[in-house]
Amino acid sequence: MEVIYPRCAGLDVHKDTLVADARIVTGREVKHNVETFAATTSGLLALEQWLSAHNVTHVAMEATGVHWKPGWHELEGRFELVLAKARHIRNLPGRKTYVNDGMWNADLLAHGLIRCSVVPPEPIQHLRDLTRTRKQLVREIAQHTQRIQKTLEDANVKITGLITDLLGVSGRAIIAALVAGETDPERLAEPPLLAYQREIAEDDARFCFWVKSRQIGATTHTIAWKALKRAVRTGYPQIFLSASKRQVQVFNQSIRKLAAEHLQIELQGSKEQILLHRAGKPWGGFIFLSTNSATAQSYSGDVYIDEACWIPRFAELERVASGMATLKQYTKLYASSVSTVTHPAWRLWAGETGKDGKARPDAIKRITTTVHDAIAGGNDLIDVEVLKAEYSEEAFAQLFLCRPIDDEQSVFKLAQLERCQSDPAAWGPAGGAPCSTCAANGTGQPGTAWRRGGGTAPPLETHT
Repeated sequence: MEVIYPRCAGLDVHKDTLVADARIVTGREVKHNVETFAATTSGLLALEQWLSAHNVTHVAMEATGVHWKPGWHELEGRFELVLAKARHIRNLPGRKTYVNDGMWNADLLAHGLIRCSVVPPEPIQHLRDLTRTRKQLVREIAQHTQRIQKTLEDANVKITGLITDLLGVSGRAIIAALVAGETDPERLAEPPLLAYQREIAEDDARFCFWVKSRQIGATTHTIAWKALKRAVRTGYPQIFLSASKRQVQVFNQSIRKLAAEHLQIELQGSKEQILLHRAGKPWGGFIFLSTNSATAQSYSGDVYIDEACWIPRFAELERVASGMATLKQYTKLYASSVSTVTHPAWRLWAGETGKDGKARPDAIKRITTTVHDAIAGGNDLIDVEVLKAEYSEEAFAQLFLCRPIDDEQSVFKLAQLERCQSDPAAWGPAGGAPCSTCAANGTGQPGTAWRRGGGTAPPLETHT
């Protein structure tokens, strides 16, 4: 038969060793040089040197499991490699030895009788390994999910019809609670709450004032879940106010997310209102108001005022907003980090609501949660030492230890400065026209009058 590759080699690949046969044709003489190498990195390097010493140009190997890959990676780019399927180069029965297999592979390669399998470039190999691994992981997830479902059905725990993803946030929380021995269905449906969060979420006081550290999950977990659960249970409207319009929308987003994750409900509505329905009839909902006392009324329901100690003209707003919870079935929850001792919200917290500024008895339930309370309650996302290094002692005490700033002796008290504040959203060009006080607004015509609350300011003067 015609010899196509006079200097070639055949490899018989195994887990621990490789048997190499260098087939060298000189004239009419064929010489087989056989050597065994370890399937280690050093052994593969020795194999490469050995093949180079024999001036081998082409190397054939059998695709044996994954054992061929290290040798292929080491020899690729140095020799012309041919990967053969086992059934295409099967030797005659009774003649199978490691040496014979290597020589057989070399003989087949020399005469061009091996059909080469496609081995893609290295980047494609990496991508294929990644996609195959992902496919296998997805398959394993499905298998484990089915096993969990089977176990729950065997115990007559039917939650698979209530949640869409058994291994999602809600599903994992329910399974963890079941393992811990929880049997209350309402508790099983709740998001994971820490001890201090649960105290607020389960509190049923008529009027509760919660003074808290910043960034302890008050808005996104505690208050939002409390309002969502109360709205579903009672059908009472849940009315939210905060120090800014943007902040009150955080409640809107948090309630939607909690409803989707833990109640499997996709809430529909606008930025101002989300309505609930039960059996085709209205069943309360959520109302998101501004801090304007002129608009924060005309509703009835449970009232939540967030960041009360930072709301300008709080006393005026509180008189109007608290009236929305006049009926005995409604509740009020005020929550805030602290600002100054002269702020009306802090005076309400301190009980200094009398005309003489002294404390008087009231029915407010007061709860304080400092950063240390949050950590003791299971919050492991806060590093107190890092915060102390980043904030001054006074700022740390105010923001994280719930100690308000004493501005009694200040030249300008916070209450006085608040009178100078204005809502930027209330300002705009007269007649609703786009701003034209500078060329950047698109009109290039300076001097447009501005208005606030219906009033019009005189045109700006221009000087050249």
